[in-house]
Amino acid sequence: TNGVVWVSVDGTSWDRIDDYDVFGGDEFQVLWDVTAGPLGIIATGQDGADAALWFSPDGYAWRKVLVHDLGTPGETDDLTVAAGGPGWIATLDTDDDAAHVVFTSETGVEWVRVDDATDADELAALVDAAQGPDPVSEPPLLGTSWDYAWDDGTLIAAGRHTVAAVWLSGDSGASWHRVDPEQAAFDGYPWPQTLAVTTFGTKIIVGGNAEPDAAIWIGTWNES
Repeated sequence: TNGVVWVSVDGTSWDRIDDYDVFGGDEFQVLWDVTAGPLGIIATGQDGADAALWFSPDGYAWRKVLVHDLGTPGETDDLTVAAGGPGWIATLDTDDDAAHVVFTSETGVEWVRVDDATDADELAALVDAAQGPDPVSEPPLLGTSWDYAWDDGTLIAAGRHTVAAVWLSGDSGASWHRVDPEQAAFDGYPWPQTLAVTTFGTKIIVGGNAEPDAAIWIGTWNES
């Protein structure tokens, strides 16, 4: 299984980027999250047992950086990136280290580990803040892992489940309203799964898969 990226300037027309030299290899590759900043775009995910990140200045040309290239041994649990510091900040949870390992980068490709504990804690706090506040509670669908996005006070949740699961909350997750999973956009696909969500202008963009293919759903706010 190889990684792939889709790029769009309007959320409707998309180009597929599936360069095997960057997103392929002997092990499986998967991209779990994408972060944009003033210097470009970083995707985080896995290359086999290693966490990996991919950097692009424009969404079309990509370069891969593996965690072991950053000088961090061992399998990894979680790699999170945010724009900040000198350009980018990355925090990494490892199996053999209870605390965050923090890196910074001016380019998205060359990374420097932050050894000073105070500086590392401050930078890690910036990464956490960039993810937005945690919801008061998760949507009422058991057995699901969620990705969240905030848009002008509304919390949007997309979940990995055997059916499409997109929920909205206007009170930070205290109560939830589910987007109808039987509407036409989700109908006709076996086991559609929603894995990631973000907003783009007035659009809500949800990524996932409708087996056996990857899928992207685009929704717009109901002004009424």
